[in-house]
Amino acid sequence: MKLINALTLKNKEMICFVGAGGKSGLLSLLARECAVTGARVLVTTSTKMYYRQLKDCSLRLYWRKRKTCWINW
Repeated sequence: MKLINALTLKNKEMICFVGAGGKSGLLSLLARECAVTGARVLVTTSTKMYYRQLKDCSLRLYWRKRKTCWINW
C-alpha cells in the first residue's frame, strides 16, 4: 500500500510529521508519491535536510546563514 493511500489525503490537505526518527525519509516518500499523481507539492522543514534527501525535487531553495539563497532547478 502506498503512503498517500494509507493517509487518505485529499486535495489541498496539509500534513505535518513530528517525533524522533524517520521524518525526513517519510516526508520525501510522501512528496514523491504526491508528485507522481500530478499534485503540486511543497516540502519545508524547521530543521535541516541534506542535499541527498532532496535530490528528487525539481525545484530547491537553499538558505545558508548570512549567505545568499539560490534556487536549483
